[in-house]
Amino acid sequence: MVTKRCIILLVSEVLVNFIVAALLFVCVKSVAKHRILKIVELKPNSKGFETWLNPSTTITRGYHLFNITNPAEIVADPSTVKIHVQDTPPYVYNIKTKKNNVQWSNNNKKLDYEVERLFTRDETKFNPSSVNDTGVFINLLRATLRAHFGRIPDPNFYTLAAGETVFNHGNAIEQLEGFTSELFNTTVRDKMKGPNTEKFGFIYRNNGSRLYSISIKTDSAEKGQVNTFDNDLVDFKISSPSHYSFPVYDGLTYPPMLLDKPILNIFNSDFCAPVLLKFNKVTTMFGTMRLHEYKIKLIDINDCTNLNDTSTCTEVDKLDVSKCVSSSLPEEIIFLSKAHFYGSKDEVIEKMNIDGLKPSSDKHDSTVYFEPYTGTLLQATIRMQLNV
Repeated sequence: MVTKRCIILLVSEVLVNFIVAALLFVCVKSVAKHRILKIVELKPNSKGFETWLNPSTTITRGYHLFNITNPAEIVADPSTVKIHVQDTPPYVYNIKTKKNNVQWSNNNKKLDYEVERLFTRDETKFNPSSVNDTGVFINLLRATLRAHFGRIPDPNFYTLAAGETVFNHGNAIEQLEGFTSELFNTTVRDKMKGPNTEKFGFIYRNNGSRLYSISIKTDSAEKGQVNTFDNDLVDFKISSPSHYSFPVYDGLTYPPMLLDKPILNIFNSDFCAPVLLKFNKVTTMFGTMRLHEYKIKLIDINDCTNLNDTSTCTEVDKLDVSKCVSSSLPEEIIFLSKAHFYGSKDEVIEKMNIDGLKPSSDKHDSTVYFEPYTGTLLQATIRMQLNV
């Protein structure tokens, strides 16, 4: 009996200790969560706002161009000859994103700001000799002014504007930092919106000017969700939070406590389209730090089992972003895809009539890493491709 009583007492003590430990765990967890939310909260004069306004992270972008190696053969026989392409080396730029004209409203639950980007050549990763790189590149100006062609264009695609071809032998860096041409001066320049209209080039157009204005929510549960969006360069706008049937984040602000958020919809301001970040796994980086890894998915937001849940939407190989590049373009002219169409089926790539697309996970996949409790973006490798 004594032994039995001792066992009963022992079990009772273990149960009591377990209950106390569980209560302590819940209490500590609640306190820790409160402290984390306090650190990252977005409100005037808070530490979270100061970090948001002046983040310590460095953003770099490596731009590749496709060098066309057989332009003469294509022009001579466009119906059968495959386009042969080679990647240029990466041209690496540092990007400083500035948040200007910040305004609070709605009892500090709404934050409006303007975005400006400053591009500079990376001092260590940008090869100075790159300024002399030349190649044969798609003449985007001519390509975007063409009539609508299929995946394998008819011969007229290659001989636009008084016999000049859509291919352009030129300087690689000028394709990014800006160039002029007779076509640009006579046809395109007067139609361009916003600042930086003296040249044509992706970096040139976006460098050192107000790209867009945006309004976001600041409550911790909805932190970073977009209310409105307006871009000076194109006609695309988001006029209310109900523009999409699901919440989208601004891409510069993320919510805390990602443990229960396997899906994040990020609005890509460069291409006026939401992309999906899907939780992939927990991984250890920077020594012992456990981070959440997300993968980028391109989805058709109009083809979903549940329009309120983007995880039910069909994943696609490319998104039509023509209207975000230029409001004067017809649809299905310029597409956004993963680099080298990573993730697409072999037969899809084969139909493109292009030789040189060799997608692999280590070179062309996109991954994003968050510290899950604070929602801090610590590392991202985003590889996307524009296609004409």
